[in-house]
Amino acid sequence: MKILTKEWRKDIDFHDLIIMLEPNTHKKIPFVFTDGGKDCVAKEHLHTIKTNFNLSEKENEISFVMLPDTIALEIDLLGDGEVINEKTCTNDFLIQYLNRLRQISYIPDDVLKTVKDKRLLALGYAEEQTKKEILGYIRGRYIKAQELYEKCCENSFKAEEELTIHAQFKKHKYIYSVPFLFDSAQITKVEKDKDDLYLTLDDSVTIVFSGAEIIEEEIDVVNSCVCDIELYKKQDCYELHLLIMKRDENLVSHYYYATYAFEDLKISDK
Repeated sequence: MKILTKEWRKDIDFHDLIIMLEPNTHKKIPFVFTDGGKDCVAKEHLHTIKTNFNLSEKENEISFVMLPDTIALEIDLLGDGEVINEKTCTNDFLIQYLNRLRQISYIPDDVLKTVKDKRLLALGYAEEQTKKEILGYIRGRYIKAQELYEKCCENSFKAEEELTIHAQFKKHKYIYSVPFLFDSAQITKVEKDKDDLYLTLDDSVTIVFSGAEIIEEEIDVVNSCVCDIELYKKQDCYELHLLIMKRDENLVSHYYYATYAFEDLKISDK
């Protein structure tokens, strides 16, 4: 990638943190402390309940903080009578929480100096002044990254005009450009046949690179998700640059490059 690099991706990913930290929801959920750690919450936000029931001293006291409800779970989309998939809900939480921690790790220490616990920050909690400082930094980085993205997409749109796939888009109901075609697509299959390369996306659309050459593949691209693309017209060929993502065994996102040179690009009719 020339413009939409791994470093650029760190800045565009700040969008998730911006949504989390902005006051865009009034729905709250309790976060309970059962074994210390209460000092990471401002006193005015900490609620402590003491009872005098026939319980142990430990069980007669509980402290909690109300957090903004910013985690999206499958259960929120289920209709009446639909069965909750517990594993899916667990993974929904883990993916969002772990990737927020990853994004927080990209913020300089001087911006995070007043954060008492980054785990709570990943759940949406921070004191108001701290939120303001973090948002001021990440908004600026995100806006610049978004401007680069829009310019890069515009250049890719122009580069595809003489490719066979561009004419095919005119007859397609839903797909209208190479960037749109690859946007968040899952690469499910790759085949090489002489000078042609076949990439199957989401098990439904197969893209044919005619006269193809693999310039770079940092990792096996099968079962990866395409996050961003750059398309360039060269003097004697075209180049498609992909920024792809795979999750590790802990469901954390990692980004890799894949670059292909080719003479033409089309959607397979097979």
